[in-house]
Amino acid sequence: MQIDYEKLKRYVYRVTPNSRYYCHKCCGELEYCPIEKNLYCVRCEDCGIHTLIEATSGEIALRKVGEND
Repeated sequence: MQIDYEKLKRYVYRVTPNSRYYCHKCCGELEYCPIEKNLYCVRCEDCGIHTLIEATSGEIALRKVGEND
């Protein structure tokens, strides 16, 4: 699978409704976007980092990448 990294910037990202996850680098709020089955992109819009992660849900992807309040 090839990923166009420029398209990752234009995808629609979501936050979890029940809890917030924060970037460990800049403390900005993290958002996620499903790419394929069990593959998510987690981004911090404040510092511009995009992380591809394998997880079963968006909330688990956020939990693996970020810190919870």
